[in-house]
Amino acid sequence: MKKMHHHPFFKPRRAAATPTPKKPRFSSGTLLSLAAVVISIAAASISFWQLDLMREHNRLSVRPYLGITPHLTAEKSGLYLSNDGIGPGIITSFTVRVGDEQFNGLGDSRWPAVLEKARLNPECFAKGWPTEGAAVRPGIDIAILEPTKSTQFGPLCLLQMSFFLQRNDVFLEMHYESLYKEPFTFSGPLSMNEAMDMGALGKILQR
Repeated sequence: MKKMHHHPFFKPRRAAATPTPKKPRFSSGTLLSLAAVVISIAAASISFWQLDLMREHNRLSVRPYLGITPHLTAEKSGLYLSNDGIGPGIITSFTVRVGDEQFNGLGDSRWPAVLEKARLNPECFAKGWPTEGAAVRPGIDIAILEPTKSTQFGPLCLLQMSFFLQRNDVFLEMHYESLYKEPFTFSGPLSMNEAMDMGALGKILQR
């Protein structure tokens, strides 16, 4: 029997070529829509960034900076509460420590107990203690403890004030916040930075 491989009807067929996939083509309308989406996302991101910057600016524009400063001169003696910031400071906590005993709270004055603990005469002092929600506006200087101006005790009260400001065991801690409820803390000793020269104190008492 003859092989039929060379018969014209039995010619081998070549394998069909694999068709190359066509790349997707975007219409101009689709490209414009994608561009609009990208621009919208970028604009939203910039808006959120600007909003954060504005909030930070607003917080800084009302930031308080409260502190307590001791003074002992003929013109100004005592402890003074000041605000060197830009916005008001709202006091949320106020504590004075003498030795190992603390006196804290807002409202009723704790100065009489503080002064008695320090073995000083409370009647020798004019006293101010912060109340609940007390706000200290910028640029203000408030005497929270100073010698009384009464002539009953003469120079004795100024002398007691000097004793109090030279103690190294009296500390104060004050918590306060801004209008944006940001918390801040002031803490430190209530003593003078340098020991009072007795000759200078004598000159103050003579005035």
